[in-house]
Amino acid sequence: YYASRLRHAISRTLESLPEQVASAINGVFDDAKDPFTIADIVAQQFVSDPGIRRALLEEPTVAKRVEILIDLLDRAKPRSQRG
Repeated sequence: YYASRLRHAISRTLESLPEQVASAINGVFDDAKDPFTIADIVAQQFVSDPGIRRALLEEPTVAKRVEILIDLLDRAKPRSQRG
C-alpha cells in the first residue's frame, strides 16, 4: 500500500524530467522491494534539505515517512501539475 502510494507520487514528479532521467530513477525503484527502502531512495534523490532528510531517516514508521515524502513531492511540483 505505502510503496504504491509513493510510487504514484514519484511517477507524477518524474513526468517533468527528461525520459532518460526518469527511466534511470524508475530502474532504481524497481529494484527496491519494501517501502522503507523506496522511501530512503526518494529522500536521497529528491530531498536536498539535510534536516528533512535526517528527520525522514529517523522516522520509525513507514506511513509517516511516505506522508512526508508525498507532501514534499507535491509541493515541489509546479502549481499547474499538482493533483
